[in-house]
Amino acid sequence: MFGKPFYEYSYLKLGLNNCSNECAYTEDKTFESSASVVLFHVREDFRPLPEHRRPEQLYTMVSMESPHWTQWWLLARVPNNYFNMSISYHTDSTIYLPYDQLSEITLQTPREQIWSDREIQMQINKKQRLALQIVSHCDAPSRRDVITEQLHNLMELDVFGECNSKSCDDACYQRELESHFFYLAFENTVCPQYVTEKFWNALRSLVVPVVLNRSVLNGTGIPDNVYIAADDFDSVQALAHFLTALLGDSERYLGYFNWTKKYRRQWDNTKAIGTLPIVPNCA
Repeated sequence: MFGKPFYEYSYLKLGLNNCSNECAYTEDKTFESSASVVLFHVREDFRPLPEHRRPEQLYTMVSMESPHWTQWWLLARVPNNYFNMSISYHTDSTIYLPYDQLSEITLQTPREQIWSDREIQMQINKKQRLALQIVSHCDAPSRRDVITEQLHNLMELDVFGECNSKSCDDACYQRELESHFFYLAFENTVCPQYVTEKFWNALRSLVVPVVLNRSVLNGTGIPDNVYIAADDFDSVQALAHFLTALLGDSERYLGYFNWTKKYRRQWDNTKAIGTLPIVPNCA
């Protein structure tokens, strides 16, 4: 592994035990010459490059951040055709690896992976506040801060994170999620198919995500009726009015959770990672 270790994306380390051959991940560069696959995480500087390369080795570019945060200046300095393949959240990658994904319910789906009507209603009954946002990057390129500030002046909105010095640990995060009807899943950049844990954590907790741009989700397989897009509205005022009014229409609000009738609670990503075709005979 070259560049910043990406085990911060915890799902990337799952599924190695599913390999028919012995599969292992390491950040120890002394194994670079014997590795079947060498990964280059292009979020940060991944130099120095390997000194020796076997013809059969797969050099793989890994990018889980939006292009704004990718070291394109460095990529321009590597030789042409340096990488054999790519891994990213974008569907045109050699290996498509989203932050999360909806998995359809089948006859083999465990009962605990299927939401019941009673469980959904219990989750909704916990909600007491209108909207929530938790962010760590201020002055983001997407200008989400501007929209957030406007919404804050127009409706009930609780904001946590470094931008307003209101910290929220993991326990706080889950507690706040469950007590809100909507979550502002505004990404730091508006890029095609860049949909991170902000969106998915809300959806999985039965909180309706609000995104900045609907077209960003095109091609991801995420149904249009599970989230709200800010750019569907003529103004921030119209968005705030819609969110507030939706609380008075329980049937319409419940409609945003119709996905639970077709899809599992969680994506079985251990199975997905275990079938990545990056190592011969690893399936």
